[in-house]
Amino acid sequence: MSEKSQSAVQSSSKAGAWRDAPYLVVRKSWTDFPDRCILCNAPAEGIRIPMRVRATRRSDAVLVFLIMGIFMFLFFFFLPSVVVRPGFCRAHRAAWRRWQRPFSIALMVLVISNIAFLMIPIIGDLDGEDLVLLVAMLVAALSSILSLLATLTIALLRPSLLTAKKIDTSFVWLEKVSQEYLAQFPQLPGTEPG
Repeated sequence: MSEKSQSAVQSSSKAGAWRDAPYLVVRKSWTDFPDRCILCNAPAEGIRIPMRVRATRRSDAVLVFLIMGIFMFLFFFFLPSVVVRPGFCRAHRAAWRRWQRPFSIALMVLVISNIAFLMIPIIGDLDGEDLVLLVAMLVAALSSILSLLATLTIALLRPSLLTAKKIDTSFVWLEKVSQEYLAQFPQLPGTEPG
């Protein structure tokens, strides 16, 4: 956004959201989303789902994870992100929850199996002769690898309900927003209607 249009936006009104072609542009601190589903404009029944949106594609994140392993977490710390709380209809909430539970379980198993893998040698005296401890470490390592694969698979397959095209110091450009939903907002000053 140019300096001229950014100053026009900041002085134009107290509103926190505008439309910019296929994107919904919101202030980072704006939380007053209409009580409609942001994806299909159906009634949201007052329910909001806090979502952290990042200006990256999920496939990029998985590629970084495969290449860099544990350093993926640093990748996410340096990416700009914003928590938004838009409304979603029952169908979109159900689609999101359908994938959220397995993802959370796989992530929890991954963390627990990694902790178990690290703690087994500390708890027991692993001298190579204790077959039980060796089998326990093998099971923990295997469950860690399987839960890692499950977590990555679910992360790739689950639908991303809302993504950010761009995040700057004050605003977020949200993608995948319904045209009917966008029609409720004024045009972003300094841009052409799309």
